[in-house]
Amino acid sequence: MTKCASRFSVRLNAHVKRRTRRVFAPVLVSLGMCVFAGPCWAQATAVNFDDLACDGFIAIPPGYGGLGWMNGYCMGESLSAGTGYQPGTTSPTNVGLIGLETPTSSLTLYPASGVFTLYSGQFTAAWNDNLQLTIEGFQGATSVGTQTVTLSATEPTRVTFTGLLNVNKVVLTSSGGTPHAGYTPPTGGGGTHFAFDDLEYFLGMPRDISAIANPPAGGSISCTPNPVVDGGTAICTATANPDYTLADITGCTSVTDNTCTLSNVTEPAKVVANFKSTSVSPAPVPGLGVWGIACLSALATALGARRFRTRCR
Repeated sequence: MTKCASRFSVRLNAHVKRRTRRVFAPVLVSLGMCVFAGPCWAQATAVNFDDLACDGFIAIPPGYGGLGWMNGYCMGESLSAGTGYQPGTTSPTNVGLIGLETPTSSLTLYPASGVFTLYSGQFTAAWNDNLQLTIEGFQGATSVGTQTVTLSATEPTRVTFTGLLNVNKVVLTSSGGTPHAGYTPPTGGGGTHFAFDDLEYFLGMPRDISAIANPPAGGSISCTPNPVVDGGTAICTATANPDYTLADITGCTSVTDNTCTLSNVTEPAKVVANFKSTSVSPAPVPGLGVWGIACLSALATALGARRFRTRCR
């Protein structure tokens, strides 16, 4: 490859990279970090049972955190020594646990109304090593997703749920495992119980916001949170690139300077930040046009004829 060709290749690659960043960066910003890290839950509900009076062993009240907790209980850490409940208390001082044990142990979660999306939680086996926890989501009577994880009895496992979007019931069922040495379950207890703490979930149906920069080279716009809880509010901020200025933002409930507010979002939304160039274009060179060219042509012909007559005299 010649030196000229090599320099051209380097410049071309650099140009392509710059154009790629200009075109795709606003798109990635509009999608947020969700592009790389899965769903974003900026308005997720988080519960850790520490605001409940769980000094003893009590049922989790219906409606706590906006959910029903069938077979769900909470317990203070003073009762958890020598069990998996102790390491399972990831946010002191209380931990959630299941109550009655049938041949398997289960917890059923459901919203007071509508749907919810279970995102993550900390889970620990109470008595058995290698306890199997199966999580199944339902829309009505239809199963829409199942996930199985293995739990330790000595340390919590953070579970990020998959396939549990917009469900109206989640059943968590545990089974199997072998007794952990040193844990002595009480009479009638033990076996396949599990602890849970620091649950995160999204009440209602999340609404996505499509944030678009027009043109992409003009700047960027990002919205927080995105997605937004049904009926919630999001704030979008537009930023112009050098040599551009923000013209307007469309699709908003209200706009102040470069900030757009979306209120009561009940369906997927789209906001567009329109940018305009501030660079000065060079003044156009005046053209002769068709008639000007015709006149010049006629003049040239006349001058040529005159010179011809002069030579012939």
